[in-house]
Amino acid sequence: MAQVYGLLEDRAGEIVISCEPRLETLLARSFPFVRFHPLRRRWTLLWQERPIMHEEIAERILSGYLDADYLVKLRDCDHVFFPEEIMGQMELFQPGLWQSHLGRIRAGYLRPEPTRHAHWAAQFRGSGERPVVGLLWRSAVQSHSRNPNYLSLEEMLPLIRELPCTWVSLQPQLSPEERRLCEDHGILIPAELDLFDDMEGIAACCAALDLVVGISSLPFELAAAVGCPVWMLALTPAAQYKRQGTAGMDQLTVNGRVFAPRDLTLFADRNAMLGDLLEQIVGALKAFRSERRR
Repeated sequence: MAQVYGLLEDRAGEIVISCEPRLETLLARSFPFVRFHPLRRRWTLLWQERPIMHEEIAERILSGYLDADYLVKLRDCDHVFFPEEIMGQMELFQPGLWQSHLGRIRAGYLRPEPTRHAHWAAQFRGSGERPVVGLLWRSAVQSHSRNPNYLSLEEMLPLIRELPCTWVSLQPQLSPEERRLCEDHGILIPAELDLFDDMEGIAACCAALDLVVGISSLPFELAAAVGCPVWMLALTPAAQYKRQGTAGMDQLTVNGRVFAPRDLTLFADRNAMLGDLLEQIVGALKAFRSERRR
């Protein structure tokens, strides 16, 4: 949703936007004309905490997001809305301006901390002509309904064996078995980087990558926001419907592609589906490497 923030400059005397506390410094650097208010997301899957509903706020979703401190600040605002409303209005009523804006932010709209970005760029500099590719196979937040959208590291190993890239794990909260597999297959694990809580570190690391491949998760979306190309594997029809747009482009990022089975019946056979998806990724990565050499 931060895609729309750049459109707000000079539109009001003061702009206040709530944000996940871990993103506050990154967002403040990227949009200095906005005052960001940290507001921890009330999501039971992540924090195991029930939303507190405020009876004086008629909008149910907004009511569930607010804490007492932000509720006080909200009373001083002239207008309150969700960023989705801006996006929807632009797409409907000013599509030319909206497309022009998306073109301007294609190289990234979040600005990583320069020193940390330089650190990771130096770490990956020895790769030569090999692309430096980040990998993500599952979310740190799992549930019965979410897990069909995720991979295991074992399922990604054929891709890693096939292509001579410098592979970097962006996977938060690695299990001991995942860590061992990374070490056995030469997948780099960013040293001392918390891939769950350190948003500044994740953004800086992703900005130094050539590409990210995997599933939609926090590092994947941050990579897209700092300008790194991202390729998402759609493992369910719902994921394909939500993300895949015209010509396979991602509907929710400005620099992403979505790879889905070329035959929809493959969704019913996971092994066949993965074989088809990995074949597409291998072909696309070979083309990506060729383009980088030009």
